[in-house]
Amino acid sequence: MAPEAVGLSEAEAARRLPDRPPPAPTGTGRSYGSIVRANVLTIFNLILGVFGAVTLIYGDWRDALFLGILVANTSIGIVQAGAHGPSSRGARARLLKECRNRR
Repeated sequence: MAPEAVGLSEAEAARRLPDRPPPAPTGTGRSYGSIVRANVLTIFNLILGVFGAVTLIYGDWRDALFLGILVANTSIGIVQAGAHGPSSRGARARLLKECRNRR
């Protein structure tokens, strides 16, 4: 015995389709906060930060100028990830237009 079909018939689905509102955009992109967290909270930055703090506490501040690498590394990562967002969202939108569901 075949299972009974549940849901709309083909004709009813075709009739309702024009009345359906456009789908809401999905939040698939990363937030600015998550980009900043991903670039600040790294092992590399932790190591540089700890050695920088130790150098500032026990040594001369000029010996801790390597902390500029920490700031540069974090800044470059944030800028690159932020610049990547709009271009990937546009590509994703173009690809989703061409996608079709089959059942």
